[in-house]
Amino acid sequence: MISEYPAGGSEPTNPQETTAAAAAAESQGAAPEQTQPPHVEAQAAATGAETRETGKFGEVWLLVRQLLNQASHLIRQETQLAKAEFREAVHAYARNSVLLAIGAAVALCGLLALLAAAVAGVYVLLNLAVPWYIAAWLSPLIVGAAAGLMAYGLIGRAIHTLRHTTLKPTKTIDTVRQDAQWLKDRLK
Repeated sequence: MISEYPAGGSEPTNPQETTAAAAAAESQGAAPEQTQPPHVEAQAAATGAETRETGKFGEVWLLVRQLLNQASHLIRQETQLAKAEFREAVHAYARNSVLLAIGAAVALCGLLALLAAAVAGVYVLLNLAVPWYIAAWLSPLIVGAAAGLMAYGLIGRAIHTLRHTTLKPTKTIDTVRQDAQWLKDRLK
């Protein structure tokens, strides 16, 4: 069984020493053996990254890494904002659609009762001026035309309001544009 650690039996304290020992063994023709467990190799990679950061380009590397982290964080926040804005718009559409349907059903019942009363009232008035057989068809025609005009106005208003309501996340789009401009300014 090949030991995972160098000849002392304990875990190496300096990963660069074990890497150098493995390279020397490989150059002498010996088969490279695994000298470190995977978690130690990960530590060595992290230690190497830390030494790179403190070198000549360390400050630039740190700035680039901070910029990338901030950009990533910003993108996550913008995505969350877009989701929240979309959720609000869908919720408003759903709530108002249900209220519209319930209101329409109640209004229809009341409207039918009012229309019946209006037809009877117009019939009585027309019956004073014209024969009853003319008043019988003319009174529902007059009341129906008036109700149709009112319905046309109400439906037109509702359609106008729905056309000006959008599912487009305008706030998110504006903040993404501002963030893109900020990022361009930071990169200059």
